[in-house]
Amino acid sequence: MEQLMKDLEFLPEDQEYLAGQRLLLRESASEAAFLALVRDFTEKLPDDTSPAEAALLRLAEDTAIHPYTMNLLFLLECALWLRKAYAHAGYTDALFLDTMRDLKWKAAECRDVYGVAGNFVMFWYPGFYQLKRFALGRLQFELYSFPCHSSHISGVTIRKGSPVINLHIPSCGPLTKELWEDSIHRAMDFFSGDFPDGIFPFFIESWIADPDLAPLLPDGNLKDFAELFTLVDVHKFADFPDGWRIFGKDWKLDPKDLPRRTRLQKNVADFLARGGKIGEGFGAFIRRRT
Repeated sequence: MEQLMKDLEFLPEDQEYLAGQRLLLRESASEAAFLALVRDFTEKLPDDTSPAEAALLRLAEDTAIHPYTMNLLFLLECALWLRKAYAHAGYTDALFLDTMRDLKWKAAECRDVYGVAGNFVMFWYPGFYQLKRFALGRLQFELYSFPCHSSHISGVTIRKGSPVINLHIPSCGPLTKELWEDSIHRAMDFFSGDFPDGIFPFFIESWIADPDLAPLLPDGNLKDFAELFTLVDVHKFADFPDGWRIFGKDWKLDPKDLPRRTRLQKNVADFLARGGKIGEGFGAFIRRRT
């Protein structure tokens, strides 16, 4: 696991901490149960991680390892298997490393929000271990069934249930037009066999596509990226479940007390304080092979 963390470019302090916690687990009476969970997960590759999470929570309580750290140790141990699965499927090790650096990004998010290197979004990972979600440059992509009502976009009708390329934005630095265009072209190459007509429908389900967020985004890369998408649906929530992406550890504060250190934080905090709701928007755009 130590070599894997180096290959994934985890921060040195996170490598040291996680290696120490893995040694603590290895020397505990819970090691056999932990490895049994890893075997079960990598054999079955379930869509639902909640049974594994419940078992890992019990192991965390038995070993005094933070639950989120235990989650990350589990995902890293499973990634040792996944690296071999990539090779067996004919994918490059470079693609594996690019994709699984998501564990590094999520460890940083966990540290920012909860003060510990770990993972608090286990539900996010089945697609990675099922070899369905891949990082292609700055963005991540997977084939997806269009979940919305049939929509007509840029001269193309996307029907409910038809294949689209679902897109995700990991929190790994700036998102510039050059980077997202490079990723989109890589995705067109990667999924070319799935769209032989040369028409590629891209899809997003994200807080950044909420139409009420658009006026709050400062001019810049994120706003320009959000404007790529034609809105096809929106779901609102009583709270803002993705608030941690903007406000970090303070995301659950009353809106009037949210930090306002950046323009985005100020705009969103003021909007929430006025009673506004931010959920997730569903959007799509079309690219054609030229």
